[in-house]
Amino acid sequence: MDFLETDTLAQERFSLLLLDPSEIYFEDFGVFYYPAGLSHQQAINKKQRGHLKLCSKSIVFVPKEIQFPILKFPLKFVQDIEEWTGGLFSKLERALKISTKQTVEMKEKNIIAPFIFKKEVSQHVFSLIYAAVDDCLPQMCQIHRASTLPPADQQAMLNAIMLSRQSRVKFNTSWLEDIYEKIVLETRADRITPLVTNPGRLMLTSSRLYFQPFSNIDKLPVLKLRIRDIKQLICRRFLLRQQGLEIFFKDVAAVSHLYLSFRTEEDRNLLYGEIMGLPDLNLEDTKQEDMVLKWQSGVISNYDYLLYLNSLADRSFSDLSQYPVMPWIIQDYDSDVLDLNDEASYRDLSKPIGALNQERLDRIKVYMS
Repeated sequence: MDFLETDTLAQERFSLLLLDPSEIYFEDFGVFYYPAGLSHQQAINKKQRGHLKLCSKSIVFVPKEIQFPILKFPLKFVQDIEEWTGGLFSKLERALKISTKQTVEMKEKNIIAPFIFKKEVSQHVFSLIYAAVDDCLPQMCQIHRASTLPPADQQAMLNAIMLSRQSRVKFNTSWLEDIYEKIVLETRADRITPLVTNPGRLMLTSSRLYFQPFSNIDKLPVLKLRIRDIKQLICRRFLLRQQGLEIFFKDVAAVSHLYLSFRTEEDRNLLYGEIMGLPDLNLEDTKQEDMVLKWQSGVISNYDYLLYLNSLADRSFSDLSQYPVMPWIIQDYDSDVLDLNDEASYRDLSKPIGALNQERLDRIKVYMS
């Protein structure tokens, strides 16, 4: 069943969820697209205005009109990216041509539905509206060359390209909310949401935390968060490495939650230590003894208490490798009526799952002996 997104005119159709896992979105260019499979004159008459988005593993065209599908060109299937000046397109100043063996069509009429994979050779021509061909063609060709390398070399080249691009970007201090703020620390960090990594610059001042993404994908060019609105600050593992920091904010903040990943554990610990030393910081008291008493007295629900235990175990909804788990406690799934007063209805929580079934337990004992 298809689902139609609401408020389509106000929302950007492109999302990082349309990219492959760990793929990075760099930037976009305003373009006119001349549909493939038409004569030159027909293509000119039916040109579509939109944005050509350059990513680490693909190039994506997002048309302005929602009735047209988003086109994705995976770089591993792209045969060539070159300047195009032939045919009737010679009337254009300069244009780009992408030759590919596969085109992916997505979100036609802005409807979320299965993607359409067209596995055929096709050529797609774009003319740039504002930028020059010389501004974007070398970048596209460089990332395309990386896609032709073996996986390890490809990732190394992409990392070098990303570091080179990101090292040239500094935090724009004109975004500071107060001219009297004292800059404490500036570093690079990734903002993590499920299935999405968005790199950017992180600025810590005496009264605020700022996150400036490298790309223009976010609605806010800079996320501004007051230190006094932080209620929890937790060091996390991210992808099983001690590089994550999870921050929870009060309801008055721009966001309720921020999950950050750093290049090294030292970078994470440095920011954590600097925030903990700020006078405006006022964390909520969440000691384990207090939470147990709140749960026992019914102040918090079973669900909230289980989430708290998951947090103590270094689990978070933002890290799919450390997603929260909810233990099952019922073992009687055969009775027509479940007797909650019968101890036999409940799982023995003193044993791990592998020891609940006697046959499975015997096999484990044999294997371990």
